[in-house]
Amino acid sequence: MPYIITIWHNEDAAPTPVIPKPKDTRKAVATLDEALSDVSTIVCNLMAGENFGQYQDQFRAIDESGGTVGSLPDGTVIEVRPTHWDVLAARAEIDHRVPHARILAAFNNQ
Repeated sequence: MPYIITIWHNEDAAPTPVIPKPKDTRKAVATLDEALSDVSTIVCNLMAGENFGQYQDQFRAIDESGGTVGSLPDGTVIEVRPTHWDVLAARAEIDHRVPHARILAAFNNQ
């Protein structure tokens, strides 16, 4: 099952966001393991060596039904949500019968 990772800013947590460029705020991946790997990398990069441990419980709670990590100190929230291949294909305006790798590429390159 594919997952969509979305990065957004919680203005109530911090007034000035330090999130990636708009194109980098959403990504689809093929598996939960890939999603967790990406979330871990994003958090580590945004925390710039600060204590990631305080977010371990949130990170571990992400399962097949999705979940969130954050708000981080800069207000960033990282959300993981399950989706379906046909939904990704429709959003990418590509035929849902093509290989999954092509659907991911089309979705991520929008």
